[in-house]
Amino acid sequence: MNEKINILSYLLDNNILSPTPSRVAKEIGLSDKKLLYGRLTTQAVREETVNDIWKRILYNYNISEYTLLHLPNLWNLSNQMAETLAIENFIDLCQSKLDSIKDNQLKDNLRVLKRESLLDYFYVLGLFYAKVSGYNVNTAKNSQMMIEILLQIDVLLHKKYPEGEIAHQVVQEYISKAERAKFLGWTLLMLFAGYVIGCYTHPLFINQMHNEKFPPIELDPVTWWQEPDATDEQVTLWRMSNIDECCSIYNVIVIKANRNRTITPEDCVTYRIGFQSPFGWLQLGQNVGDKKTIVSFYFYQLTDDNQTLSMTAYKTLSGKKPLPMPAQLKRIDPKLLCNYGIQPNNYDNINAIERTLNMANQGIEDTNMNVVDVTITRNSCTLHIQQNNNGIKSVRLDISEDSTLRHITVWDEVCIIREKATNKLYAWWEQANIRIGLPEGVF
Repeated sequence: MNEKINILSYLLDNNILSPTPSRVAKEIGLSDKKLLYGRLTTQAVREETVNDIWKRILYNYNISEYTLLHLPNLWNLSNQMAETLAIENFIDLCQSKLDSIKDNQLKDNLRVLKRESLLDYFYVLGLFYAKVSGYNVNTAKNSQMMIEILLQIDVLLHKKYPEGEIAHQVVQEYISKAERAKFLGWTLLMLFAGYVIGCYTHPLFINQMHNEKFPPIELDPVTWWQEPDATDEQVTLWRMSNIDECCSIYNVIVIKANRNRTITPEDCVTYRIGFQSPFGWLQLGQNVGDKKTIVSFYFYQLTDDNQTLSMTAYKTLSGKKPLPMPAQLKRIDPKLLCNYGIQPNNYDNINAIERTLNMANQGIEDTNMNVVDVTITRNSCTLHIQQNNNGIKSVRLDISEDSTLRHITVWDEVCIIREKATNKLYAWWEQANIRIGLPEGVF
């Protein structure tokens, strides 16, 4: 209990949650606003009182217990960074390039933080950017400041990572939240900015974030669901396929199935959905050849028996309509799929359709090239590629020129695809959604 009291007192003393304890009390729903700080500094404070305040902060600020426990350390580290580093260091820090930091203790602290918690590392970068830019979030017009900070980070990183459409959409969503909020303190700035930085700079960030902060929901690797509008002749089916056993991110194919005909690509649409407390993340590329990724947020509830999933769209002020989602899905026994021409133990046709749609949504297509081997060193990734019967060519990709290559292994499946709009060739690690352009003139 003493650890929680020390942490809460520190957060209140330094105005990290909001400018005053009274405002914190109001935001977490305590009617006795004036006694919040007094309760925590009283020797006779009851354990249930401390736990109640702790839980209210976790819930109302949408922060994990792990991060709340470490928030004083994150705050101190961001102060140390702001005193030691300049805003010019921001991009290098986002790319995990720490060698230029002269303060060895600070360098070691950042390396340890990144190793122990990638999300908290990005949180600190968000705080650092705001502080080194001269912003004071605890002011009357702080919502506008929040928007300015997010837009500046978005411009910087979108220029460096033009493929980061998901992060770009997240920024717009957070801006709509900032516009409707009366007050957004340092903690929410840290959450928003850190999440955006991670989405831009780390291709596996979403997966790892879910793994670190939000335990996987208890679903089988592949589950089948149906929308409630089923009839004897037709049903809308959802197949969710977990892409990583350590996180709650799923590839989804939605199928308009009919008893009287074979399923075709025209009957299907693909999504990627992730479950993050307290909202579900939904991503869909709608148009063939369109690079833009549409992101919508939904509040969700999964019943204890994992048989019913309910969803409610998060209403934004950004003018974008949420992606079409049913209000409810119910689990269906795979044995019943044969009624609609789907064999429970043979999904080859569905898998082929899903891959075709995913590639079409991204404006890419397969090539006649086969990656027969991959060699990875500390400085490069070399793909050994065979085209028809023309022998094998080795293509070297420099890791220093694209830091996303640091996150792949020789065991990850990779293929060569072509972007339809530009005819440019890419190496595509489909599972991790990493796409690296091949040097021109190689093929």
